[in-house]
Amino acid sequence: MCRGRAATTRPASALTRFDGAIGVDAGALALLRTGPALRAGSVLAADQPTTAYLQSSRTGVVQHYLRRDPSERFYGLGNKTGPLNLAGRRLRTAATDALGYDAERSDPLYKFWPFVLSRTPDGHWVGLYYDTLATCTFNFGCEHDNDHGLYRYVEIDDGDLDVYVMAVAAPRDVVALIGGTHLPPRWSLGYAQTAMGLTDAHDRLCAFAAAAHRMPVSAFHLGSGYSMRGRRRHVFQWDRARFRNPSVLTAAFHSAGMRVIANVQPCLFDDHLDFGALGGGLIADGRTGTGPLHLSTSHIPRRCASSQLCVFVDHQRTAALGMSVTVGTTPLCTAWLSF
Repeated sequence: MCRGRAATTRPASALTRFDGAIGVDAGALALLRTGPALRAGSVLAADQPTTAYLQSSRTGVVQHYLRRDPSERFYGLGNKTGPLNLAGRRLRTAATDALGYDAERSDPLYKFWPFVLSRTPDGHWVGLYYDTLATCTFNFGCEHDNDHGLYRYVEIDDGDLDVYVMAVAAPRDVVALIGGTHLPPRWSLGYAQTAMGLTDAHDRLCAFAAAAHRMPVSAFHLGSGYSMRGRRRHVFQWDRARFRNPSVLTAAFHSAGMRVIANVQPCLFDDHLDFGALGGGLIADGRTGTGPLHLSTSHIPRRCASSQLCVFVDHQRTAALGMSVTVGTTPLCTAWLSF
Protein backbone atom coordinates (compact mmCIF):
# COMPACT_ATOMS: atom_id res chain seq x y z
CA MET A 1 0.00 0.00 0.00
CA CYS A 2 1.54 3.28 -1.04
CA ARG A 3 0.40 6.84 -1.52
CA GLY A 4 0.64 8.65 -4.82
CA ARG A 5 -1.24 10.88 -7.19
CA ALA A 6 -4.87 9.92 -7.65
CA ALA A 7 -6.06 8.81 -11.05
CA THR A 8 -7.50 11.65 -13.14
CA THR A 9 -10.37 9.58 -14.53
CA ARG A 10 -13.55 9.36 -12.49
CA PRO A 11 -15.31 6.04 -11.99
CA ALA A 12 -18.75 5.54 -13.48
CA SER A 13 -21.50 6.51 -11.05
CA ALA A 14 -25.28 6.49 -10.77
CA LEU A 15 -27.50 9.09 -9.09
CA THR A 16 -30.61 8.00 -7.20
CA ARG A 17 -33.29 9.88 -5.24
CA PHE A 18 -35.69 8.39 -2.70
CA ASP A 19 -37.56 9.60 0.41
CA GLY A 20 -35.89 12.99 0.25
CA ALA A 21 -32.39 11.49 0.12
CA ILE A 22 -29.87 11.68 -2.72
CA GLY A 23 -27.51 8.79 -3.37
CA VAL A 24 -24.43 8.43 -5.56
CA ASP A 25 -23.17 4.90 -6.20
CA ALA A 26 -19.75 4.43 -7.80
CA GLY A 27 -19.25 0.76 -7.05
CA ALA A 28 -16.70 0.52 -4.25
CA LEU A 29 -17.63 4.03 -3.08
CA ALA A 30 -21.17 5.14 -2.29
CA LEU A 31 -22.59 8.37 -0.87
CA LEU A 32 -26.01 8.97 0.67
CA ARG A 33 -27.12 12.50 1.65
CA THR A 34 -30.12 13.14 3.86
CA GLY A 35 -31.49 16.28 5.47
CA PRO A 36 -31.83 19.83 4.14
CA ALA A 37 -29.67 21.11 1.31
CA LEU A 38 -26.45 22.91 2.25
CA ARG A 39 -25.68 26.50 1.39
CA ALA A 40 -23.96 26.78 -1.99
CA GLY A 41 -20.21 27.22 -1.71
CA SER A 42 -19.89 25.72 1.77
CA VAL A 43 -16.95 23.29 2.01
CA LEU A 44 -17.39 21.33 5.20
CA ALA A 45 -14.94 18.51 4.60
CA ALA A 46 -12.80 17.62 1.59
CA ASP A 47 -10.88 14.49 0.68
CA GLN A 48 -7.14 14.88 0.40
CA PRO A 49 -6.57 15.44 -3.34
CA THR A 50 -3.38 13.41 -3.87
CA THR A 51 -4.89 10.27 -2.35
CA ALA A 52 -8.03 9.95 -0.23
CA TYR A 53 -8.79 6.22 0.10
CA LEU A 54 -6.35 3.35 0.53
CA GLN A 55 -6.78 -0.31 1.41
CA SER A 56 -4.17 -3.00 1.91
CA SER A 57 -5.04 -6.32 0.28
CA ARG A 58 -2.53 -8.03 2.56
CA THR A 59 -3.47 -6.64 6.01
CA GLY A 60 -6.99 -5.31 5.42
CA VAL A 61 -6.04 -1.87 6.75
CA VAL A 62 -8.20 0.98 5.39
CA GLN A 63 -7.15 4.64 5.35
CA HIS A 64 -9.18 7.79 4.75
CA TYR A 65 -7.28 11.06 4.15
CA LEU A 66 -8.87 14.51 4.30
CA ARG A 67 -7.63 18.03 3.80
CA ARG A 68 -6.73 19.87 7.00
CA ASP A 69 -6.69 23.58 7.74
CA PRO A 70 -4.12 24.68 10.36
CA SER A 71 -6.84 26.55 12.28
CA GLU A 72 -9.26 23.59 12.48
CA ARG A 73 -10.17 22.22 15.90
CA PHE A 74 -10.95 18.59 16.60
CA TYR A 75 -12.92 17.05 19.46
CA GLY A 76 -14.19 13.60 20.39
CA LEU A 77 -12.92 9.98 20.29
CA GLY A 78 -14.08 9.21 23.84
CA ASN A 79 -11.63 9.03 26.77
CA LYS A 80 -8.60 11.12 25.80
CA THR A 81 -5.92 12.85 27.83
CA GLY A 82 -4.65 16.40 27.45
CA PRO A 83 -6.59 19.38 26.06
CA LEU A 84 -10.09 19.03 24.61
CA ASN A 85 -8.83 20.23 21.23
CA LEU A 86 -7.05 17.21 19.70
CA ALA A 87 -5.33 19.18 16.92
CA GLY A 88 -1.70 18.19 16.39
CA ARG A 89 -2.03 14.74 17.96
CA ARG A 90 -2.06 11.12 16.79
CA LEU A 91 -4.48 8.98 18.82
CA ARG A 92 -5.82 5.43 18.83
CA THR A 93 -9.32 4.19 19.56
CA ALA A 94 -8.88 0.97 21.52
CA ALA A 95 -9.85 -0.24 24.99
CA THR A 96 -7.04 -0.81 27.48
CA ASP A 97 -6.87 -1.21 31.25
CA ALA A 98 -4.93 2.04 31.60
CA LEU A 99 -4.53 2.04 35.39
CA GLY A 100 -2.13 4.80 36.46
CA TYR A 101 -2.11 6.57 33.08
CA ASP A 102 -0.45 9.94 32.44
CA ALA A 103 -3.28 12.50 32.37
CA GLU A 104 -1.46 14.62 29.78
CA ARG A 105 0.01 12.14 27.29
CA SER A 106 -1.18 8.52 27.72
CA ASP A 107 -3.22 6.91 24.96
CA PRO A 108 -5.40 4.90 24.51
CA LEU A 109 -7.52 4.74 27.67
CA TYR A 110 -10.62 2.80 28.69
CA LYS A 111 -13.55 3.95 26.56
CA PHE A 112 -13.50 5.10 22.97
CA TRP A 113 -15.85 6.36 20.30
CA PRO A 114 -14.70 6.67 16.64
CA PHE A 115 -16.46 10.03 16.25
CA VAL A 116 -14.72 13.33 15.47
CA LEU A 117 -16.36 16.74 15.72
CA SER A 118 -14.42 19.50 13.99
CA ARG A 119 -14.85 23.27 13.77
CA THR A 120 -13.89 24.68 10.39
CA PRO A 121 -12.19 28.08 9.99
CA ASP A 122 -15.47 29.68 8.87
CA GLY A 123 -17.34 28.46 11.94
CA HIS A 124 -19.07 25.31 10.65
CA TRP A 125 -19.32 22.20 12.81
CA VAL A 126 -18.81 18.86 11.07
CA GLY A 127 -19.09 15.43 12.61
CA LEU A 128 -17.49 12.29 11.15
CA TYR A 129 -18.58 8.97 12.62
CA TYR A 130 -16.64 5.88 11.50
CA ASP A 131 -18.90 2.87 12.01
CA THR A 132 -16.36 0.27 13.11
CA LEU A 133 -15.29 -1.69 16.19
CA ALA A 134 -11.80 -2.22 14.80
CA THR A 135 -8.87 -0.36 16.33
CA CYS A 136 -8.36 2.99 14.61
CA THR A 137 -5.53 5.51 14.49
CA PHE A 138 -6.52 9.16 14.05
CA ASN A 139 -3.98 11.73 12.91
CA PHE A 140 -4.94 15.39 13.42
CA GLY A 141 -1.77 17.04 12.16
CA CYS A 142 0.91 15.15 14.08
CA GLU A 143 2.18 13.77 10.76
CA HIS A 144 3.53 15.90 7.92
CA ASP A 145 4.49 14.90 4.38
CA ASN A 146 5.86 17.64 2.16
CA ASP A 147 4.52 15.92 -0.98
CA HIS A 148 0.91 16.01 0.18
CA GLY A 149 0.35 19.30 2.00
CA LEU A 150 -1.75 19.54 5.16
CA TYR A 151 -3.92 16.52 5.84
CA ARG A 152 -5.50 14.39 8.52
CA TYR A 153 -6.50 10.75 8.34
CA VAL A 154 -8.01 7.75 10.03
CA GLU A 155 -6.45 4.31 9.69
CA ILE A 156 -8.82 1.40 10.42
CA ASP A 157 -7.15 -1.92 11.19
CA ASP A 158 -9.76 -4.07 9.47
CA GLY A 159 -13.19 -4.04 7.86
CA ASP A 160 -14.94 -1.53 5.62
CA LEU A 161 -14.93 2.25 5.51
CA ASP A 162 -18.43 3.25 6.65
CA VAL A 163 -18.46 6.93 7.55
CA TYR A 164 -21.36 9.24 8.41
CA VAL A 165 -20.88 12.97 7.79
CA MET A 166 -22.96 15.37 9.91
CA ALA A 167 -23.17 19.11 9.27
CA VAL A 168 -24.59 20.96 12.27
CA ALA A 169 -24.96 24.54 13.46
CA ALA A 170 -23.65 23.78 16.97
CA PRO A 171 -22.24 20.77 18.85
CA ARG A 172 -25.53 20.25 20.68
CA ASP A 173 -27.19 19.52 17.33
CA VAL A 174 -25.16 16.32 17.06
CA VAL A 175 -27.21 14.92 19.95
CA ALA A 176 -30.36 15.43 17.91
CA LEU A 177 -28.85 13.32 15.12
CA ILE A 178 -27.30 10.45 17.04
CA GLY A 179 -29.19 10.49 20.34
CA GLY A 180 -28.11 11.38 23.84
CA THR A 181 -26.62 9.42 26.70
CA HIS A 182 -29.00 7.27 28.72
CA LEU A 183 -29.90 9.05 31.96
CA PRO A 184 -28.33 6.95 34.74
CA PRO A 185 -30.00 6.37 38.11
CA ARG A 186 -29.46 9.19 40.58
CA TRP A 187 -27.49 7.04 43.02
CA SER A 188 -24.85 6.34 40.37
CA LEU A 189 -23.90 10.03 40.28
CA GLY A 190 -22.67 9.94 43.88
CA TYR A 191 -19.26 8.94 45.19
CA ALA A 192 -18.35 5.30 44.43
CA GLN A 193 -15.46 3.67 46.26
CA THR A 194 -13.21 0.83 45.17
CA ALA A 195 -9.85 -0.51 46.27
CA MET A 196 -7.99 -3.68 45.40
CA GLY A 197 -6.98 -4.23 49.01
CA LEU A 198 -10.60 -4.17 50.13
CA THR A 199 -11.95 -6.41 47.38
CA ASP A 200 -9.37 -9.07 48.18
CA ALA A 201 -11.05 -10.11 51.41
CA HIS A 202 -14.64 -10.59 52.59
CA ASP A 203 -13.89 -9.46 56.17
CA ARG A 204 -12.26 -6.19 55.13
CA LEU A 205 -15.23 -5.37 52.90
CA CYS A 206 -17.70 -6.00 55.72
CA ALA A 207 -15.66 -3.69 57.99
CA PHE A 208 -15.67 -1.02 55.30
CA ALA A 209 -19.43 -1.35 54.88
CA ALA A 210 -19.89 -0.87 58.62
CA ALA A 211 -17.70 2.26 58.59
CA ALA A 212 -19.61 3.60 55.59
CA HIS A 213 -22.40 4.73 57.93
CA ARG A 214 -20.14 7.66 58.76
CA MET A 215 -19.39 8.79 55.20
CA PRO A 216 -21.49 9.74 52.14
CA VAL A 217 -20.71 6.84 49.80
CA SER A 218 -23.30 5.87 47.18
CA ALA A 219 -21.79 2.62 45.92
CA PHE A 220 -18.92 0.20 46.14
CA HIS A 221 -17.39 -1.16 42.94
CA LEU A 222 -16.15 -4.73 43.33
CA GLY A 223 -14.00 -4.60 40.21
CA SER A 224 -13.57 -8.07 38.76
CA GLY A 225 -11.66 -9.60 41.66
CA TYR A 226 -14.86 -11.10 43.06
CA SER A 227 -14.88 -13.53 40.11
CA MET A 228 -11.32 -14.87 40.26
CA ARG A 229 -10.80 -18.56 39.64
CA GLY A 230 -7.10 -19.21 39.70
CA ARG A 231 -5.63 -16.30 37.75
CA ARG A 232 -8.66 -15.90 35.45
CA ARG A 233 -11.83 -13.89 35.90
CA HIS A 234 -14.93 -16.01 35.50
CA VAL A 235 -17.68 -13.45 35.28
CA PHE A 236 -20.84 -14.08 37.37
CA GLN A 237 -18.99 -16.64 39.50
CA TRP A 238 -18.09 -15.71 43.08
CA ASP A 239 -14.60 -16.49 44.32
CA ARG A 240 -15.75 -18.50 47.32
CA ALA A 241 -12.26 -18.63 48.82
CA ARG A 242 -12.35 -14.88 49.44
CA PHE A 243 -16.12 -14.26 49.47
CA ARG A 244 -17.55 -16.98 51.67
CA ASN A 245 -21.04 -15.49 52.01
CA PRO A 246 -21.89 -12.91 49.31
CA SER A 247 -25.43 -12.38 50.64
CA VAL A 248 -24.08 -11.26 54.05
CA LEU A 249 -21.65 -8.94 52.32
CA THR A 250 -24.24 -7.27 50.11
CA ALA A 251 -26.65 -6.98 53.04
CA ALA A 252 -23.98 -5.09 54.99
CA PHE A 253 -23.55 -2.62 52.16
CA HIS A 254 -27.28 -2.21 51.64
CA SER A 255 -27.81 -1.49 55.34
CA ALA A 256 -25.27 1.32 54.97
CA GLY A 257 -27.27 2.74 52.05
CA MET A 258 -24.71 1.65 49.47
CA ARG A 259 -25.20 -0.19 46.18
CA VAL A 260 -22.77 -2.92 45.16
CA ILE A 261 -21.55 -2.80 41.57
CA ALA A 262 -20.00 -5.82 39.89
CA ASN A 263 -17.55 -5.42 37.04
CA VAL A 264 -18.53 -7.57 34.06
CA GLN A 265 -16.11 -8.77 31.41
CA PRO A 266 -17.60 -8.72 27.89
CA CYS A 267 -16.66 -12.33 27.20
CA LEU A 268 -16.45 -15.77 28.77
CA PHE A 269 -13.40 -18.01 28.94
CA ASP A 270 -13.96 -21.42 27.43
CA ASP A 271 -13.26 -23.06 30.81
CA HIS A 272 -16.03 -21.03 32.49
CA LEU A 273 -18.33 -23.16 34.64
CA ASP A 274 -21.36 -22.18 32.52
CA PHE A 275 -19.63 -22.57 29.16
CA GLY A 276 -21.22 -25.92 28.31
CA ALA A 277 -24.74 -24.71 29.13
CA LEU A 278 -24.38 -21.80 26.69
CA GLY A 279 -23.58 -23.83 23.59
CA GLY A 280 -26.68 -22.59 21.74
CA GLY A 281 -26.57 -19.07 23.15
CA LEU A 282 -23.21 -17.81 21.93
CA ILE A 283 -22.58 -15.28 19.18
CA ALA A 284 -21.76 -17.27 16.05
CA ASP A 285 -18.79 -16.61 13.78
CA GLY A 286 -20.48 -15.22 10.67
CA ARG A 287 -17.37 -15.61 8.54
CA THR A 288 -16.92 -19.33 9.08
CA GLY A 289 -20.56 -20.25 9.70
CA THR A 290 -19.49 -22.81 12.29
CA GLY A 291 -18.88 -22.47 16.00
CA PRO A 292 -18.89 -19.38 18.22
CA LEU A 293 -17.04 -16.15 17.53
CA HIS A 294 -13.80 -16.11 19.52
CA LEU A 295 -12.22 -12.95 20.89
CA SER A 296 -8.91 -13.73 19.19
CA THR A 297 -10.55 -13.65 15.74
CA SER A 298 -13.08 -10.81 16.24
CA HIS A 299 -12.79 -7.13 15.31
CA ILE A 300 -13.37 -6.07 18.90
CA PRO A 301 -10.28 -4.13 20.05
CA ARG A 302 -9.71 -5.89 23.34
CA ARG A 303 -6.70 -8.05 24.09
CA CYS A 304 -7.18 -11.26 26.01
CA ALA A 305 -4.52 -11.74 28.68
CA SER A 306 -4.89 -15.50 28.63
CA SER A 307 -4.23 -18.32 26.21
CA GLN A 308 -7.77 -19.52 26.86
CA LEU A 309 -10.28 -18.75 24.11
CA CYS A 310 -12.97 -16.21 24.90
CA VAL A 311 -16.52 -16.18 23.52
CA PHE A 312 -19.52 -13.86 23.68
CA VAL A 313 -23.04 -14.50 24.99
CA ASP A 314 -25.84 -13.70 22.53
CA HIS A 315 -28.59 -12.48 24.85
CA GLN A 316 -31.20 -12.48 22.08
CA ARG A 317 -30.53 -16.12 21.30
CA THR A 318 -30.57 -17.16 24.96
CA ALA A 319 -34.00 -15.54 25.31
CA ALA A 320 -35.26 -17.19 22.11
CA LEU A 321 -34.00 -20.58 23.29
CA GLY A 322 -35.63 -20.11 26.69
CA MET A 323 -32.24 -20.27 28.41
CA SER A 324 -32.07 -18.80 31.91
CA VAL A 325 -28.62 -17.37 32.53
CA THR A 326 -28.48 -15.84 36.01
CA VAL A 327 -26.16 -14.72 38.78
CA GLY A 328 -28.09 -15.56 41.93
CA THR A 329 -31.62 -14.55 40.93
CA THR A 330 -30.56 -11.72 38.60
CA PRO A 331 -30.66 -12.26 34.80
CA LEU A 332 -27.18 -12.25 33.33
CA CYS A 333 -27.94 -9.42 30.89
CA THR A 334 -28.85 -7.03 33.74
CA ALA A 335 -26.53 -8.24 36.47
CA TRP A 336 -23.92 -5.58 35.71
CA LEU A 337 -26.14 -2.78 36.99
CA SER A 338 -25.95 -3.48 40.71
CA PHE A 339 -27.05 -5.93 43.35
